[in-house]
Amino acid sequence: MKIGKMILVFMLMALILTSPVSVYANETVTIRIGSIAPKGSPWDKTFKKIGREWAKITKQKVKLKIYPGGIAGSEVDMIKKMDEGTLGGAALVNDGIAHIYRDIYVLLIPWQFTSDKEFNDVFAKMKPFFEKEIEKKGFKVVGWSLNGWSRLFSKNPVFYPGDLKKQKLSFTAENPDMAQAWEVSGFQLAPGDFKDLMMNLETGKVTSFFLLPFVAIYGEYYTLARNMCTLKVFPLIGGILLSKETWKNIPRRYKKQMIKVARRYFDDLYQEVKKLEEEAIEKMEEYDLIRNKLPVDAPKTWQDAAGKIVDELIGKSFFSKEVYDRVQQYIKEYRRKAK
Repeated sequence: MKIGKMILVFMLMALILTSPVSVYANETVTIRIGSIAPKGSPWDKTFKKIGREWAKITKQKVKLKIYPGGIAGSEVDMIKKMDEGTLGGAALVNDGIAHIYRDIYVLLIPWQFTSDKEFNDVFAKMKPFFEKEIEKKGFKVVGWSLNGWSRLFSKNPVFYPGDLKKQKLSFTAENPDMAQAWEVSGFQLAPGDFKDLMMNLETGKVTSFFLLPFVAIYGEYYTLARNMCTLKVFPLIGGILLSKETWKNIPRRYKKQMIKVARRYFDDLYQEVKKLEEEAIEKMEEYDLIRNKLPVDAPKTWQDAAGKIVDELIGKSFFSKEVYDRVQQYIKEYRRKAK
């Protein structure tokens, strides 16, 4: 074989081995996807179900290779790897999605939504817009949904924002604008990494925190903060995003059905996580967790507190006023119809 042909062969082999999408002569496409969800978790099982269904409907032409449990790095790491071409996609949640498209933070404002139904109604209306904007950033959302709610756990009972302002709130946001917004609104922040939460609770550096119930019970964090405010704080949004290059390499004839399958499984995941969330709370109650049920007038005070935080964030490095106003309009429409 001539030197020139040998070099060409080696270049082609290298391209196949390092590509996030392996494309073979028979048009088989293997998509490598990173995930921070633990192996065997409901999220990991859902991704595998999607992979099996995709392989079935495409007659084994499209397959998923899942790297669970943070093997592929943090969400920011995975996004970089998608940009670099070493991953074809990633399963991302709140901050990961916001790293790509900042306006998604408009859905994560604390105490903004009053129920799952309200959130899902607004989210369904905003999805087409968000997906187009994310696509402009070079990524394709193949499926995403509500994945649970962050709750407020505290050492002392919390019913009103004034009660929380007396607590030392664990805060891991890296963006200084976010921290400033909370502090200007009167909250005491205790900056620190999540990995140090238990130690900070033990030493008294932290007396309250936001966390998903099944994470609170899994890590036993609630044992040092046995009060849980019944008001939901902010939603966890999760989904699978593929790089633009990966999506382009998938045969067009399969794409519509692939998205339909992914979204159906994400809807099923939402129902499963919702059940797990309530089971986790009930289990914690067996071990002395106290649900702080709010007085009738309390929800309005939390919404007012959230409004002060929003005033500090609009137009900065989080979300635009236009997108925020659009979401608020949908919330008002839902509540008007729900009366």
